Amino acid sequence: MGILFINGGEIGGNTAHLGHAFLEGRDFTQIDLAGKRLFFLFRGGAPTQQMYERGEYTINRFAGLYGMDYMGMARNASEARALAAKL
Repeated sequence: MGILFINGGEIGGNTAHLGHAFLEGRDFTQIDLAGKRLFFLFRGGAPTQQMYERGEYTINRFAGLYGMDYMGMARNASEARALAAKL
């Protein structure tokens, strides 16, 4: 089973918001996430390369903290098709 996370680019696409949503003390240990595959779709209005890098780092760290298999990030339709091949 896999988990799909979609970043909506809220707060002007600020990926710090993404990190806060995951790491602000919410108790994810009540959900068995270990061994699940995590796919990350990054969308939003004109994100910068730095925003992509921060989003990639944050979601990869989240996956590692909870024992998930991070499968990658898609920023466009071509990358989404490549990720879909991993399903």
